[in-house]
Amino acid sequence: MNNSTIMRSYHIFLFVSLLFSASVLYGQNTLSSSAQIDSLVLESNQELTKPVVNFYIENSGSMFGYIPSQTKSDNDFVWAISSLLTNLSVSGFTDINKINKYYLNSKAFKQDDNTASFIKKVTTHNAQTFQGDLGATSMSHIFDLLVSTTGRDTISIVVSDFIISPGKGKNAENVLASEANAITTCINDKLSQSPDFAICAYRLTSRFKGRLYDCLDDSEYIDTVRPYYIWIMGSKQQISRFNQIVKITKANNTNAIINEHIFFGSKNIKSPYYRIIQKTSGQIQPVQKKGQPVNTIKKAKLQNGRFMLAIRVNLKEYSLLGGYLENVENYVIDNDNYSIVSIKKASEDGEYDMKIETTRPLSPANINISLKQTFPEWIKDFSVEECSQVARNLDKTYGVLTIFNAVNKAYNYNVENIFSITLSINK
Repeated sequence: MNNSTIMRSYHIFLFVSLLFSASVLYGQNTLSSSAQIDSLVLESNQELTKPVVNFYIENSGSMFGYIPSQTKSDNDFVWAISSLLTNLSVSGFTDINKINKYYLNSKAFKQDDNTASFIKKVTTHNAQTFQGDLGATSMSHIFDLLVSTTGRDTISIVVSDFIISPGKGKNAENVLASEANAITTCINDKLSQSPDFAICAYRLTSRFKGRLYDCLDDSEYIDTVRPYYIWIMGSKQQISRFNQIVKITKANNTNAIINEHIFFGSKNIKSPYYRIIQKTSGQIQPVQKKGQPVNTIKKAKLQNGRFMLAIRVNLKEYSLLGGYLENVENYVIDNDNYSIVSIKKASEDGEYDMKIETTRPLSPANINISLKQTFPEWIKDFSVEECSQVARNLDKTYGVLTIFNAVNKAYNYNVENIFSITLSINK
C-alpha cells in the first residue's frame, strides 16, 4: 500500500469517526450537531423541480357575480386570475405546459385552452354553459380533489367564494358540520402520508354584480365589493417558493391579496439551531460546551440598569411563515422579567437575530421562548355563521370560519407552539 492510499484511508476513517462521534454526542432529535445542521442546509438547498400546477376556478352559481358578462381588463377578479396564471410561468416557478386549468363545481372539467384563451372564456355566459351541477357546492369534495392531486412536485390552486351551498331542502348547519369533519379528516390523512403538506389561504375582493345566494339557495341581486378566496396546496418547500416569486396583482398593478394565512405541520420539524452571539448591554460569561452552541451564560450582570442579549436562530425550516417570524407579538417568554425587543432576518440562509432584555435583577433562570401557533383573527371578521344574514353582511362569507377551523384542527390539534428554545442564565 503506497503513502497516498494510506493517507486516503486515514482521512476516510477520520471522517466516519467524526460523524459517529457527533451522532452519539448530540442524538437524533436536536439540531445541535454540525452534521445535522449541514444536512438541514443540504436538504433546504436542494434544487426543487418545477411543479405541475392544477388550477381550478369554481363556477357554481354563487360565483357568477364576480365574472363580467364579457371579458374586461379592469375587472379585479379576472385580472387577479390572469396575473396569477401569467406569473406562474413567466416568473420561472413552473413551465407553461405544466399548468392544467379546470372549471370546478360538482366535478372538475379540464380546459385545454392556453392562458389567454382561458381568461377570455371567464364570462358569465361561458360559466353558465359548462357541465356539472352549478347549483350546489361541496367544500369537502373540493378539498378531497385538491388534496388528492397534490404531491411533492404538484401543487393545486383553487379560486372560490367558499360559500357552502348544500342545495334546496337541506339543513345547512348540519351540512356545514359534516363538511368540516370531512375536511379535517381529509387533511389529517394527507399529513400522515406527507408531513410537509402545506396550505396557503388568501382573501381578495372584487366587484360583485349579480345574484348573491345564501345557504338556503335564496338570492338577492347586489352590486358591491365582495370577498373571494384563493387556496394553494403543496409541499411547504413549493409553497414557500411560490410566495417568494409569484405575485397576484390588481389591474393597477398593486397587490391583490388583502389577508393571508399559512397552515403547515410543525410536529415533525426538529427544534431550530440557536446560539447566543453577543451581549448588547450588561456583562456575561458564556459557557461553551465542546461541540455545542452557546445557550448558557453565567455571571450575567446589569449595566446601567439594563441587560440585553442577542440570539441567532436558524429558522430556515420555518421560512414558509415569512413576515410572521419577525413580529415580536407572535412570541411568548415564560419569564415575566424578560421581553423580546426585536427579531430581524440576519441572512438569506434563514438566520434571524432575536434580542431579549430585562431591567430586573438577574436571578438564576431557564428562559423558554416560543413561537405561538395562532389562528388568523381576520377570518372571524369576514365570516357570518347565520346564512340568512349574508345579504346584510356583504363583506362576509357564510361558513368560511368553520372551514378555516376544520383545516386548523387537522394541523394544530393540541399544538400551542410552533417551536421553543431555552436559554440558561446564571444557573
